[in-house]
Order: sequence, then structure tokens, then C-alpha cells
Amino acid sequence: MQPNSPLATVDPQCLNPGDREVQFFTVGMMHNRTLIIYMTKGEGNDSEFHAIEPVAGNIGRRPTANSSISWRWHKNKISWFRQYRDFIIPSECYDLIFLEARIAILCQKGLSSVTIPVTQDSRLAQRCESCRPLGMFRINEEEFLLCYSEFGLYINRHGDPSRVNCTIEWEGAANAVALNMPYIVLFNSQFIEFRHTDDGHLAQIIIGDDIRCSWDGRCYGWPETNDAIYRQLGIQVVMNSSQLGGNPDSTVSQHVFELVPAEHH
Repeated sequence: MQPNSPLATVDPQCLNPGDREVQFFTVGMMHNRTLIIYMTKGEGNDSEFHAIEPVAGNIGRRPTANSSISWRWHKNKISWFRQYRDFIIPSECYDLIFLEARIAILCQKGLSSVTIPVTQDSRLAQRCESCRPLGMFRINEEEFLLCYSEFGLYINRHGDPSRVNCTIEWEGAANAVALNMPYIVLFNSQFIEFRHTDDGHLAQIIIGDDIRCSWDGRCYGWPETNDAIYRQLGIQVVMNSSQLGGNPDSTVSQHVFELVPAEHH
């Protein structure tokens, strides 16, 4: 926000009125509504989701001295958001993805509320349950790529495995994943792995130290409504660039950079 922006002098509003820390949030479109959905920890292993909708006319609004809403501003302020819906998933959840007409939630035991993938292969089902789900991406008109910590899986619109050899084995255990077409990008603390989305073949590996994905490139409407914009955005990464000596008290400098597909000539 620029210092001279009209919003720069407006007090920010807290979206989470409770005392529980927000674990993650996602912005997207559903049924022609712009929604912000954030998650807080509930009782036990429950994940509590809170969906709110921006009130466009109120964002950044300040009442005038003779405004009829002046008293309400000083007492409650003008709400920039309205409550849309709350719901609870009885499982540990890691992320939420907006699809065309519904949402997919990455849970400890797969994706909720419909079990994906749909498979009669008990070994594949058991493997999906034993690995952490990291992401779900549309790669063409008919297929999605499910990404788990140890492997990827091609599925169709109905959630069934879509290919004879439907799995992709990562080089190492991933802790984050991002999409920048035509590549799927896997993050391990020691390297970044690039694979082609169409066949899963390895394209490149970048070695590093304490690598972390700080922004996966997703944007408003991801991944359906603004697909062309989404594919053009870079992925933000941070890693250690040097460590002096090996002394725990030595200074560690960090290098922040953006990943973009290289031009092919």
C-alpha cells in the first residue's frame, strides 16, 4: 500500500475476532461470490473454517462528521466483510482449493468432502492415506494432478485414476508444491524439483540449503477463473545463500528469488 493511498490512513480490520491463530487462508470465487476462507484450530483435531465475503462499498470507507453512520463507526466501525458460512472438518487440514463450483480441502486422510482418488486398488488407496496431500491442479480439460509428499497421481473429473501408469515418483519427499505451466514444482529443504505436467518427466533440479516456497503463485480465482493470469505468475522462493564457519551463532544470509519458466529457442 502506498503511503499516500486513501487506505493508508484507515485502521486495518481483524478478520478473525477469536483468540485462535489463523493457520491459512485462501481467496477465490464461488457462485459469483468473492470469498475469503480461513482456518483455525478447533477442539481436538477439528479444523474450523470461516468464509467471509468482502463488502466492496465499505472497504476503506470513512464516515464524515455529519454522516448518519458516524456513531456506529465509533462504536463498531464499518464492517468491510460480512459473514458467509462456517463449517468444521473433523481432521487436520493443510490447504483449501477453489474449484469451478465447489471447494477441495486437503486433509490428513485425503481430500474432503468427497474422497479422492476413487480407486479399487487398496495399495494405492493406502498409500494416499499414508502420505500428506500437498495440492490438486487442473493440467488439461480432462485431468487433474494430485500431489502428495512422495508422489503424484493423475485423475479424471470423477476422481478416478486416468492413466495406466498414473503415478509419478518424486526424487525426494516434498513439503510444498506449486504450478507454473507447463511445470509442476516440488520443494524439498535441499532441492527444487521441476517436472512436466503432461507426462511427469523430470526437467530440472536446483540444489540449495533450507529451501522454502514463500508464495506458490496462486492468485485471485485460482485455478479456474483466471487461469491464463495464474500461469504467468512467478513462484517466490527463499533459501540460505551462505553460512559462515558452521558455528550455530554465525550469520546466515538468505536469498529470495522468483522462479519463472525459461524461454525455449
